[in-house]
Amino acid sequence: SNWLSGELHANQIDTKNWTVHQWLYFLNNMPEELSMEQLHDLDRAFNLTESHNNEIAHSWLLIAVKNWYQPAFPRLHDYLVSIGRNKLVKPLYKELSKTVEGKAIAKKAFDEAKAGYHPLTVKANQGFVE
Repeated sequence: SNWLSGELHANQIDTKNWTVHQWLYFLNNMPEELSMEQLHDLDRAFNLTESHNNEIAHSWLLIAVKNWYQPAFPRLHDYLVSIGRNKLVKPLYKELSKTVEGKAIAKKAFDEAKAGYHPLTVKANQGFVE
């Protein structure tokens, strides 16, 4: 896209009529690695860290973990603690478990959240935090 090549700022992308599906397509097709500048640009333009849509927040938080975008980490913690759907939390725990620092973040959230998780969600994710 023109944004990835640096020709456009994120706020120049016309997203006003986008559906959730289009947002997910946009986020899920990002390159694995983005620069801090690109992440800040996206977040400033679209307020992704504060997204009220759980699916969009999930896609963005996964990008944040993969690129260690720390401004999103308080939201990541709140998300892991408040969302009980395994489909939405498991990919985040799995990605966090790939680094020592990530595992510490995962464990803190998991320990706080597990009492409220469905037993199957606990079982599916506890391996990532041990």
